[in-house]
Amino acid sequence: MIILLALSATATAAACTGAATPPSPLTVSVPAYSTARSADIKLDMRGGDLKVTGAGVELVSGTLAYARPDVKPEISRGTHESTAGVVQTAVLKQPGGASAMPVATVAWKLQLGGGLPTDLSVSKGTGDLDLDLALVDAKNLSVGAGTGRLSVELGGPHPGLSHVSLTNSSGDTTVDASGEYPALEAFSVRSTSAAVQLDMSGTWGKSFTGSVVTQSGAIKLVLPNKVNVRVVVSDASRQVTADGLSQEGTTWSYRPPTPSPYMLTLNVTSASGAVNLSVKK
Repeated sequence: MIILLALSATATAAACTGAATPPSPLTVSVPAYSTARSADIKLDMRGGDLKVTGAGVELVSGTLAYARPDVKPEISRGTHESTAGVVQTAVLKQPGGASAMPVATVAWKLQLGGGLPTDLSVSKGTGDLDLDLALVDAKNLSVGAGTGRLSVELGGPHPGLSHVSLTNSSGDTTVDASGEYPALEAFSVRSTSAAVQLDMSGTWGKSFTGSVVTQSGAIKLVLPNKVNVRVVVSDASRQVTADGLSQEGTTWSYRPPTPSPYMLTLNVTSASGAVNLSVKK
């Protein structure tokens, strides 16, 4: 009797507040096409938490939890030709404008796989974003996030990764780039108002110039110890601490004990926050 009364009270409260049971999560199952030579995946989520890992067997799999029918995710797939062969495409999109603002029951959990070299583009509104891409054969990674924490894991070998662009408007940004990157040509991290922690202690197979920018927040960089490093800190960044690098003006440099033909150059700006530089021990 007590249980029945409790259930009845809950149901009455839900009816009074207009609360409704969320729909069942949408299941995602996009197998990799045997004819495809690469993939182009786009994730567009207006609000809620998004978690992506590379533990999948299919190109894209997982669940998309949503709160109301008007924000039911849309899934589209297809192919197009490129000079390198057939490109398989997958687009997962959360529709709506202001009506798609996050609630506690909105969460996407996805696994990427299929063994195809992949371009991944993520557009994110409010909510946390976790990308564990250590097992993904990523070629190009582009992330535009709104309000929330951003975590990107790029450890492990990434033989084809060439471009990384990460933007987070408001929320701490953490990036692990401690893997192997023989083809990387461009790397940028931009944050409007939060701390940026970036581990770039990986193995680099090219010289390139990258940038790390935050308007308001501290920047912490861990740098590689097997290539030449040059960090140029803008005049707006007043507080700089460096371990293992030599300073000349607003430039901090490192030369490895064993000469390397490669130079990693980073342009760093923190308008109102400390900058901490260290070389991997």
